[in-house]
Amino acid sequence: MSLFLAVQIIGIYVAIQISAFEVIPVAETVPAVKGFLLMFAAATALFLVLIKFFKRRLGFMKVLMAFIIFVGSETVFSVIFSELTALLLALSLVVIRFTYPTILVQNVSLILALAGVGATIGLLFNVSTIFIILAILSVYDIIAVYKTKHMLTLFKGTLDSGVPLALIASEKLSDMGSELKKATLKTPTTKREYTFLGTGDVAFPLILAVSALRTGFSVSAFVIVGGLVGILIIHSLLIYGKGKPIPALPPLAACTMGAYLLASYFLI
Repeated sequence: MSLFLAVQIIGIYVAIQISAFEVIPVAETVPAVKGFLLMFAAATALFLVLIKFFKRRLGFMKVLMAFIIFVGSETVFSVIFSELTALLLALSLVVIRFTYPTILVQNVSLILALAGVGATIGLLFNVSTIFIILAILSVYDIIAVYKTKHMLTLFKGTLDSGVPLALIASEKLSDMGSELKKATLKTPTTKREYTFLGTGDVAFPLILAVSALRTGFSVSAFVIVGGLVGILIIHSLLIYGKGKPIPALPPLAACTMGAYLLASYFLI
């Protein structure tokens, strides 16, 4: 929960700072939804093909993660430091991530990356667009985990290659200093040492919260609270399901969208 909350708080701060100095045009709903879903489908298909035929030789995933960390963290650093300093810090973070691949470094890198990327996307999309995307991707997530199971294939492929696009939590704080390769998926019948929360499951609540800033800060804060409720539901489902993988986006989407609607009605 603390990892999720860190992304939300940093992302909201970054979005507020950016919007204070820049006027960012908001994309129209229909073209934005079509464009996003087309890119998402193409990326998913490409990853599945590469994972199927290239197995562990997934150098492209390292390039992708490096790009996400650099772009996202540079956005965060740029609201605090000069442009040159932000670039150097972002580049340093990428180097550290691949030189010292520990769970702690993985989490810090992705927290900053997701905060920056989520803030940027949230400023580009309106709430209606995000609602539609969340609804569609929630259905997709359920199908991808329970029916086709290709989401599990994607995640295991990135985990085996040492570049999981996920935040990693552990019940033991001492495990944060462990090497990333020790964070593995155990069989459902054994006790899970690590819990993985995908980047999309963390980023989309932030994207909605940032977009909700146009309605009001209190509404945005309420969306984040809704996300925390979603995290608690996911944790409960994992315990009930004895560690079996579950689609995390549906409960997060339902809670954050519900929180936005409630806040818009009662707080505005």
